[in-house]
Amino acid sequence: TLGPKGCIFCVNGRITAGPTFDVKTIDTTGAGDSFWGATLYQLISNNKDITAYSDEEIQKLIRFSNAAGSLTTTDIGAINAMPEKQRILDCIENVPYLHI
Repeated sequence: TLGPKGCIFCVNGRITAGPTFDVKTIDTTGAGDSFWGATLYQLISNNKDITAYSDEEIQKLIRFSNAAGSLTTTDIGAINAMPEKQRILDCIENVPYLHI
C-alpha cells in the first residue's frame, strides 16, 4: 500500500498499480487494515486462487480494496470508520480517483 498514491500488486510476476480515491482524509488509522481486510474478503468470497485471476479481475480487486482503505480515512478511529460493502461499491461508482 502506498497511502494516497494507491497500491502496487504483484501476482505471478505481473505488477499492477491502482490509484486510491479522492476522499476528504481525516485520520489514516486503520486504512491499511481495511485495505487488507477488503482484499482477503474478496479472495475468500471469490473462492479462486489469486494466481488464476486475470488482469481485469486484479484491477477490480484493487479498486475494491483501495475504496475500503480510502473510506476508512474519512472518519476518526479505525472501527468507526470501517466501511460496509455497499459504501465501498458506492465509492467505486461515484468518487473519482486521487491524482498525485
